[in-house]
Amino acid sequence: MGAPYLDAAHRRGLAVSLVESRSRLAAADTRARLRAEDRTYAVSASLDQAWYEAASTVLADTPVDAVVAFSDPQVVAAALVADELRLPSPGLHAAQVSRDKALQRVLFLRHGLPQPDFHVARSAEDAIRWASGRYPVVGKPVGQAGSLGVRLLRDDAELRAWLDDERPSPPYLVERYLGGPEFSCEVLVLRGAVVFTSLTEKVTSDPPYFVELEHHVPARCEEDAMDAVSELARRVVSVLGMSTGIMHLELRLEPSGPHVLEVAVRSPGDFIMDLVRLARGVDLFAAALAVACGEEPDVAVRRREAACAWFPSARPGTIRAIEGLDAVERQEGFVRAAFVPPGTRLRPLRSSLDRCGTLLLAAPDRNELDRRLKLAKSTLVVATDPTP
Repeated sequence: MGAPYLDAAHRRGLAVSLVESRSRLAAADTRARLRAEDRTYAVSASLDQAWYEAASTVLADTPVDAVVAFSDPQVVAAALVADELRLPSPGLHAAQVSRDKALQRVLFLRHGLPQPDFHVARSAEDAIRWASGRYPVVGKPVGQAGSLGVRLLRDDAELRAWLDDERPSPPYLVERYLGGPEFSCEVLVLRGAVVFTSLTEKVTSDPPYFVELEHHVPARCEEDAMDAVSELARRVVSVLGMSTGIMHLELRLEPSGPHVLEVAVRSPGDFIMDLVRLARGVDLFAAALAVACGEEPDVAVRRREAACAWFPSARPGTIRAIEGLDAVERQEGFVRAAFVPPGTRLRPLRSSLDRCGTLLLAAPDRNELDRRLKLAKSTLVVATDPTP
């Protein structure tokens, strides 16, 4: 999903030093985008220290003009490198808070940002004591992404079962469940000022897990609610002390207004940046790279259309076939599809890591997009056989 950054850099005449896992460096989409002047550096483990170590090797090899982090494990290392070189970045404070959901909750509480009531728990007894009388609550590990380990808990027994299953390292979060519709706000920031926002509407799996199954741009949302989200995004940028970069703000729209679920100072995943390009004509990859170079980004909206990403579900088991994909690929509005191959074992859907594929669609407007998505859902079937 981050590979278009390579294209954006090459269009600017920049060479790229790509720090990534060995598997992603070997991926066909990565290799196809790399040029002779680019360099690759394999990271040894998904830890802040490992990313920084690999990035330090880059600094010994070549001058660096800009630093961009795509995913959560890269955020702190990228901020450290940018700070050392005095290059534009979100900043170390924003980066560290981005990596820890408990830090976010405490910081936002101090500044009065709307968010769910919460408790930073350090033991099962501590969590149960706070949750009593507040159920349903949500249990969250503080350093995970992609809804990994997040679960709705309705009573003491479910809370204990969550602790037994997930074994989150303390401290972890227990927070009151908010039931409003879920959105994300993609925010571009230059020298502390918000220069672009885009609202993404989400569809998630049923409780107790909250796996993202669909993203839609533009979001169906009243204008006053969109204004409230934009204002909340500006407050979050200010409280984080964020300087420059891209921010992914997840929220629920409650009757009293938008409430922060969590925030990350890195690119959104799940092809959301591609959806913004398809629906609005704004290349967020190029724009994020421009602000990382300290320049004004081109964020002019060139179209008013619609796009979505759908992540089909399937029964747990071994994939026998992806049926109907050829027909979907011939469908009007089809953009791209990617699925795990037949023979892959699917686990129960508990996080983004358990999804089996992606389908991107585009249309002139939201109503037509909904029609095309409905047709795709009636055509495509992920067939599985039970796995012993």
